[in-house]
Amino acid sequence: MAFVAYFAVSAQDKIITIQHDTIECRIISVSADRISYEKEMSDNQIAGKSIATTEVLQYFRSAQNKNRIFSDLRNPVLNKPAYRWMFSLQGGLSNCFNDYEEFKSLLTNNGNSESNVDDYIQNLNSGYFVNPGFHYLLTNFLGIGVEYSFFHSESDGEFIIKIPDNSGYNLPIYHTFLLNEKLYVHFAGASVLVIQNLGKNKKISLMERISPGMFFYRNESRNKDYQVFWGNSNYYEGQVPYYLDYANAASTGKSFGFKGGLSLNYSFTPRLTAGFTGNIVLSKLNQISIDGYRLNLENQKLENPLDISRFDYGISIFYNL
Repeated sequence: MAFVAYFAVSAQDKIITIQHDTIECRIISVSADRISYEKEMSDNQIAGKSIATTEVLQYFRSAQNKNRIFSDLRNPVLNKPAYRWMFSLQGGLSNCFNDYEEFKSLLTNNGNSESNVDDYIQNLNSGYFVNPGFHYLLTNFLGIGVEYSFFHSESDGEFIIKIPDNSGYNLPIYHTFLLNEKLYVHFAGASVLVIQNLGKNKKISLMERISPGMFFYRNESRNKDYQVFWGNSNYYEGQVPYYLDYANAASTGKSFGFKGGLSLNYSFTPRLTAGFTGNIVLSKLNQISIDGYRLNLENQKLENPLDISRFDYGISIFYNL
């Protein structure tokens, strides 16, 4: 019996449960449903036990185990996940990459300070995102599913704009231009999820996601602009009447793109995992439609594509169903 106990200790195998408990033992056999093993008890007796494979995250067999013909084999061979479905939710802040160079040049050329314009653009590029997802786990480390993402930002500004030269005035006249923009970007697409468990207890994990799909863009612009009043007449003697009024517009478009993400998570329970996440979103609009006070366009091809790419960062929650 002393020899058997010595052998069980010196040739240790390991079983890691889905609760992240480690059982040091000698594995006797492995089937599709259960793992049979021997474990030394406190009284130095050897007890035969078994555990259902659905309760096992992974197991390792020692190179000294006489049932192995390889040396130092540590690859987990149980690929069946304990829970097949995984719901995820991410949220946090976002920063867009668009510099709005033409818009900036228009305002600065009209006498607006560069810092004022930069503040407006920075607010428009900075927003928040929400990203739910749903995946089916094919193995312990690979899943496929779908993802949806929503981004929103908003900016307000007060600028000056030069009145058109045909206004009838002898000197250049400027008026106040109030502008408010709200930006919305929706994404929907397929998703591939890769899970890498780290550390001895496998409580820390990296989750990588890649999602091709469609982006749906909408920009709502609300402003007060200088407008001409003609009334019922197409001709005026003298100066044409001007006034300030709302000139709202909505720009929409859609494009194909990619979203990739990486999350560093900690497993609190076998079902619940949470941590920090970061996403790179890549897409450009080549066509846009505008419905506005002065301009109406349908699927207008852009000379310079509109970049709607961004970087997301925040927290992530994963729950196994």
